[in-house]
Amino acid sequence: MNRLRYVLLVFVLMLAGTLLGGGAYLGSRMIMDGRGGGKEEQKRRQADEETEFLLSDEESRLIEEQMEAAAELILPPAGDQKDIFNLLLIGLDRRDDSWEGNSDTMILISVNKPEKSVKMISFMRDLYADIPGAGVRKLNAATALGGPSLLLETLRANYKVEIDNYLSVDFLALIDIVDRIGGVDLTISEEEKEAVNHYIADSGNFGVSAYEEHVLDEAGSLHLDGIQALAYARNRSDQESDYGRTKRQRKLLSAICQKCRTLSAAELASLFFAVLPDVNHDIGTGRLASLAASLPELLEYDLSESRIPYDGLYLVKNEILIPDMAATIERLHRELYGIE
Repeated sequence: MNRLRYVLLVFVLMLAGTLLGGGAYLGSRMIMDGRGGGKEEQKRRQADEETEFLLSDEESRLIEEQMEAAAELILPPAGDQKDIFNLLLIGLDRRDDSWEGNSDTMILISVNKPEKSVKMISFMRDLYADIPGAGVRKLNAATALGGPSLLLETLRANYKVEIDNYLSVDFLALIDIVDRIGGVDLTISEEEKEAVNHYIADSGNFGVSAYEEHVLDEAGSLHLDGIQALAYARNRSDQESDYGRTKRQRKLLSAICQKCRTLSAAELASLFFAVLPDVNHDIGTGRLASLAASLPELLEYDLSESRIPYDGLYLVKNEILIPDMAATIERLHRELYGIE
């Protein structure tokens, strides 16, 4: 496999990971005039209201104590971080570029060369966050309020983690990727089939035509096209809700990765250039070249997954996930940097 093939493969896999967030980021324009109309502007206002929440005096005091403890936390040196690359994958909930959208999926991909490991850490959308300049909201509001840069700033401020780059794309690019690789094979339960068909119907709301032709007639081991795969990845209608959705996203990502590994350099190049216009990122060409040169080694690294909040280190108040901040930060740094 030549260098071009490695470059294309690493970018396609990053694209796939972001696309599974089930959302869109097409630009960096913000609505500056709150008087705008239309469905997306109404949704922006609604999202702004939904990400605000009220806490009791006792709950507020508890959070203040945790934030103070986190602020006083002295972390050991993280070592030579030039050997650790942190990329944030962002999936946003919106249908056009009239607003930034809430970031419903946030996955930190951390490549640690000394450990020979790749870690995928999901930040749940309903996490408590003190967003710079906006105050206390759900974490998923950060991008709507200030784009990817504010989300990165929020994660740095709240979790003391440095993020090198971000990557975000849109719904239609995922459909295009899956169709261009010839579809994916997944096992769908009867319950999932009903939910998938619901989301297939919803795809008509963001420009998918003749969606009726993609409705699933049966459950079981199926070969899914792009529209069906997107619907599968968006499903959070079961009892596990967002936790169930993230499991399905990982299954689809695995299926996409396996298929991509079978493609020729020419096929990967075609896929890369087809989806490139839909990509927003801040990764320089030098970084891409470095990733490409390292990819043969990276493919052999151990892969692990986790999420924040960590089990046993959070409370749920008014549908808000409130982590034990000091303990969470310490555990996150152990996970990312091997700090004991």
